[in-house]
Amino acid sequence: TVLPGDGIELHEDGVYTASGSEATWTVTVPESGFYNVQLTYLAPESRGVDLERELLINGQLPFDGADTMTFSRIWADGGEVTTDNQGNEIRPSQVEVFDVWQKAYCKDDMGYKIEPYQFYFEAGENTITLKALNEPMRIRSITLMPVQALATYAEYSAAAPQVEMTEEGR
Repeated sequence: TVLPGDGIELHEDGVYTASGSEATWTVTVPESGFYNVQLTYLAPESRGVDLERELLINGQLPFDGADTMTFSRIWADGGEVTTDNQGNEIRPSQVEVFDVWQKAYCKDDMGYKIEPYQFYFEAGENTITLKALNEPMRIRSITLMPVQALATYAEYSAAAPQVEMTEEGR
């Protein structure tokens, strides 16, 4: 549940969050554990830079990195590739594409960690707050997806095919 307020507008297809606003959703988590958080969002027309958000769980920053997440915009060629009088191709300018909903996990925007962030939630009612640090965003949904447990090394090794090595390494 999110309520309209300073910089928050409720629309039929989502919640508009202006830059500098905070929106809080109440979620019921069936089982304690780690979850990936996925947003379905639309980047409204603005300055053309990435959208920046901070995520809080139950009013607390869960870890460093959750305070500086970025979400991208969609860009496309603004025309055809042309050639100059020397035969060199000239790329077209880029234009932003609007009115396209995107899905993205909350993740490390620097690329140091490839997998989406894992957020810990207790079973029961929790809140997720998104602080709009930069640029407006329209949010259609927030989805929590349970993180699948990875196999231990012993489990992985037992399931891997056995290969015999000789002294020559073949």
